[in-house]
Amino acid sequence: MKLGKKWLSLLLAAAMLLGLACVPAGAAQPRMNGAAFLAQLDSLGKAADGTRLVVKTANGVLADDFGAQAKREGYNAWHVLQYADKAAADRAYAQLSKQRGVVYVEVSRQRIYIDPIITNEGANSGEEAEPMSWGAPMVQSPQMIKALADSGKTLPVAVVAIMDTGLDFTHPYFIENAHRITGRFTTDLKHYAQDDHGHGTHVAGIICDNAPDNVKVSPYKVLSGGGWGDDIYIATAMCAAADDEVAVISMSLGGARGRIMDDAVVYAYNRGVPVVVSAGNDGWDASNNSPAGEPLAITVAAVNKDSTPADFSNYGAVVDIAAPGGTAANNEWDNGINSTTPLFRGSYYQKWSGTSMACPFVSAAAAVVKSLHPDYSPADIENALKRAARWTSGWDSAYGAGILDCMPLLNLPELGSGSGAWWEDLPAFVQWLLKYVCFGWLWM
Repeated sequence: MKLGKKWLSLLLAAAMLLGLACVPAGAAQPRMNGAAFLAQLDSLGKAADGTRLVVKTANGVLADDFGAQAKREGYNAWHVLQYADKAAADRAYAQLSKQRGVVYVEVSRQRIYIDPIITNEGANSGEEAEPMSWGAPMVQSPQMIKALADSGKTLPVAVVAIMDTGLDFTHPYFIENAHRITGRFTTDLKHYAQDDHGHGTHVAGIICDNAPDNVKVSPYKVLSGGGWGDDIYIATAMCAAADDEVAVISMSLGGARGRIMDDAVVYAYNRGVPVVVSAGNDGWDASNNSPAGEPLAITVAAVNKDSTPADFSNYGAVVDIAAPGGTAANNEWDNGINSTTPLFRGSYYQKWSGTSMACPFVSAAAAVVKSLHPDYSPADIENALKRAARWTSGWDSAYGAGILDCMPLLNLPELGSGSGAWWEDLPAFVQWLLKYVCFGWLWM
């Protein structure tokens, strides 16, 4: 018996050693949950500008942090390093950039919401309106919602994660429509997502106004009352939303081009979650911005009520689609996109303009596509939105594939159905051009 126990002990020890030997040297720790990493970043606190670096490594292991005061790591191969001052961070940046296995090093900068143009401060118009703004009939969302209701279909829940300033849970619209709110920041952590700015509430109202009840909003408060947020915090919240398996991520924020934010778009995309982003209000090429410039994002420009491009809207090859976000014809500033705002802004409903307002129209439509076709990938959803878009003659770099149109989204093919022709994957204006060139003499 004693001999048996001895041999058993030796065998167990050998098995343990063999198991350890099978673990590669320097292997990364098991992947942390995104929400847990957000909590870690919360504990790190705020930092002076230029003192916080984010390092992405190939295998999740960082050999040397070169004097960081504090460090958070274990998620998405990111290492968040806090330094005493900018000079120390600059020295570390130079060393980290040369370290083997480092994919990139970047300063975690402050991002801001896409600043809207508030066109009727204090006005209460639209409080009883249905739909809230002229944008809804332009994209045919009321017709889509009615057609879905008439069809009798029971659609699965599709959650839109909103990366913004939070949501005003005390707003009469959201009290009445509390069933449209979901997510990790709305129960025991409700105070965490309470909107102390108003931007997130305006965005959430547009989404709810332009989608059926099965589309719900989940507020991720990544921006302060001043509208600012840290790059790595926003990016981690995006990844956490993808971990939560939301249907769509909606982002009406941005800034200078950066790899941290773009990296998060890729993370979500690879987990089957499309990221819809505003093009920006700078009046320049949207490829200069993140996340708008990331090719895997669905980048949304803004148009006016007469379908002309909004003069502030960014443009360029990265623009995928356009949606209501401007003003009335001739830039009449009293006719922006009406939606919900916290009372401390002056009224419960206000008209704002910006690509921030255009983005949620497309986010709502993307969520409807996902609920109708749960097996659609982010690329499938983007292609569906583009094929359905209403092309308008003009500057295509300002429109992308055209202006969002919701009604054609009700007739999308199932994956693998083989019902579509090869040209249906082409942009709408290219299809029109082919038809004109090949058959125009018959039907034009």
